[in-house]
Amino acid sequence: VPYVLVASISKSNIDQSIVAFFSFSLVASAGYIFNDALDKSADQKHKSKKNRPIALGIIKLSTAYYMAFILILCGISLSLMLNKYFSFSLIIYGILSYTYSFWLKRYAYIDLFILGLCYLMRLIAGYLVIDLQAPSPLLAIAFTFFISLASLKRYIEMSDNSLKNQKIERRGYKFQDSRKVLFIGLTTGFILPAFFLFETSIFELKWFLLLILMALGNLWYRAYKKNLDDDPLYSFLTDRFSYITIGIGLCLKIYS
Repeated sequence: VPYVLVASISKSNIDQSIVAFFSFSLVASAGYIFNDALDKSADQKHKSKKNRPIALGIIKLSTAYYMAFILILCGISLSLMLNKYFSFSLIIYGILSYTYSFWLKRYAYIDLFILGLCYLMRLIAGYLVIDLQAPSPLLAIAFTFFISLASLKRYIEMSDNSLKNQKIERRGYKFQDSRKVLFIGLTTGFILPAFFLFETSIFELKWFLLLILMALGNLWYRAYKKNLDDDPLYSFLTDRFSYITIGIGLCLKIYS
């Protein structure tokens, strides 16, 4: 995101961002491993998650935890090559992510807030690594957008008719909560970004918001029609409409 909205970036910034990318990816990957290990029994009953290595038993739980700790150490070690503010943001992200996996994901609606914070920390870290302060309006918009994405993931899980009248394992939701999650996702994802879209005079931010709203709207429409993969990010990256929005964004960035 900083590379889209910032006018000029130096080569040293690019080098630092590459290191930061791998550092954050390692720590985030550890969180996903923890999550899959803790969700093993639930994933084994899921139509698509049952094919994950840990759910299949290809990777033992002890091995998974060992791998996660190695990834954390490697990620933190890489972050020490960068400024202290990035390292601090990485540690905060790790605490939020691992607390979510081990405890907070059990609480309905609170989990959406924590997931939103986790995604937001990635954005903040992207600015900190190149010694820039993220604009407050961007942080506010991004936070509501990320809550919408988290809500989208939960809505997809609750749209499974086989879960009717059941409580989703290791989650605080029931099938009947899908309408509430739909409302949260739509209001957080569209109201504040749409307000800034009409209020801002910054051209780059205006077209960036417009493209984000188009992409998010497409994902929610497909989820409502039950035509979306369990992973919204995978669906976004494999969707033709997403390629169109990304292409438009690149063209606007090049010619602006």
